[in-house]
Amino acid sequence: MAQLVLRDNPDKPEKPSPAVAVSVAGGCSPFIVWSQNEWEPYGVKVMTDTTVTRTIVRNVAPNDILEVSGWQKGFNPHAGNPGEFGRPIWFRLADGSGWLHMAGVRTGSTVHEDDVPKDEQVGHFAVPTTPECEIR
Repeated sequence: MAQLVLRDNPDKPEKPSPAVAVSVAGGCSPFIVWSQNEWEPYGVKVMTDTTVTRTIVRNVAPNDILEVSGWQKGFNPHAGNPGEFGRPIWFRLADGSGWLHMAGVRTGSTVHEDDVPKDEQVGHFAVPTTPECEIR
């Protein structure tokens, strides 16, 4: 998991309060991914974190271009998906505003699976998880 830098909650200094995460260590230079447009639900959800208690920050439309800057293992909401899309991998948005599960992103734009003959389908490529981009 990522290393968190913690500080006390500055809003209520007079009472004990939980720590607030302010940064995550690790990752790599930003790179581009596309939100998926193959299977329902189309697009991808931006989540607050990579745990089972995560919440939705926003929904991203299909085939939108997003910039990410690293990946880490976390809770796996799509364990039943085939191959790479069933891994517990999350990509951090480069601006730090949230996380994207591997099942929701691709290396290029995609089309609905039913719109293209099986032998002509392209764009179904999982985003690589290179060691230099891992967030520990």
